This record gives sequence, C-alpha cells and structure tokens, in this order.
Amino acid sequence: MRKLASFMCMLFLLTACSSEYENHIKAGVKAVKEERYEEAVASFKQAAQEKNDKSVQSYVKASQTMKSSIDALDEGDTKKAILHAQRIVDEKETNKVTEIIKPRAREVIANAKKLDIQMQELSGKLEKARAYADAEQYLEAEKLLQEVSSATALSQEAQELVRESMELWQQVERERRKQESGGS
Repeated sequence: MRKLASFMCMLFLLTACSSEYENHIKAGVKAVKEERYEEAVASFKQAAQEKNDKSVQSYVKASQTMKSSIDALDEGDTKKAILHAQRIVDEKETNKVTEIIKPRAREVIANAKKLDIQMQELSGKLEKARAYADAEQYLEAEKLLQEVSSATALSQEAQELVRESMELWQQVERERRKQESGGS
C-alpha cells in the first residue's frame, strides 16, 4: 500500500510539473502568434524551469532573436534587424515557434530593405537640395525639401533627415525672400 501511495504521489507531481510546463509553452506560443515576443520569452523561460529540454531552449532563442530584430527595426538599425531576422529564416530546425516566426522574419527583412531604400532616397534629395541652395537655386531646393519633409512612416534616422530638411527649408525660404526683395 505504501508503494502504491508513493507511486501515486510521484505520478501526481510529474503530472503537475508536466502541466505547468505545457501551460507555459502554450502561453509562449500564443504570445508568439500575437507578436508579443518579450512575453513569449518569459513564458518559455518559465517552461525551461520546469523542464529544460532542447525544444524549449529553441523556443527561447527564436523568440529572443525575433524580439531583437523588431527592436532593431524600430530603432532604425536596418542592418541589425536584417541580421537577426535572417538567422530565423536560415534556421534549419522546424518547430511550432519557428513556423510562426519565419514569415514575420521575412516581413522584417523586406521592411528593413524598404527603409534602407527610403533613407537613401531622402538622403540623396537632401544633398541635392543643399547643392541647389548653395547655388542660390532656391525654388529647386524648396521643391526637394518639401518632398523630404513630407515623407511618412520613418525610422528615427529618417525623422532626423526630415528635421534637418525642415531647418534647411526655412533657411532657403529666408534666402529666397531676401533675394526677391533685392538683397536687403
């Protein structure tokens, strides 16, 4: 009877640990699906405290990498965003978390590349506007500065270019008005 009671207690404890592990895994997967990667990492780490196996370690790593990629993109660091997202895309191991994250990682890469192109275009226009302003071709400079200043959906770096273009635009307008009024 004692052996049966001990066995039942042991079975209960194993089942309880297993269900806690599964609850944390389910919560983590749900968080990944909802793109709440910080919560996913926390849930998977809790699961690892219950049972630290290879799959849960993989879930933690994938979620952390995805979070790093999105954080980098939000900060305008496109190179870092692409680097992290590419690690996910290149991952050979397939599991329920990587199946969810890989399409999002591909989106991050595409968005980062678009942001790079946008930055190059804005930077080029700003430089050209400076050249026009230096050559006292104020109307041409203003046209380009208006294009730069109206850009939307920008990274912090691009927002800095827009701010810089606004300042230059104000300076160009002052110079144009001065020129139009006869240089007074």
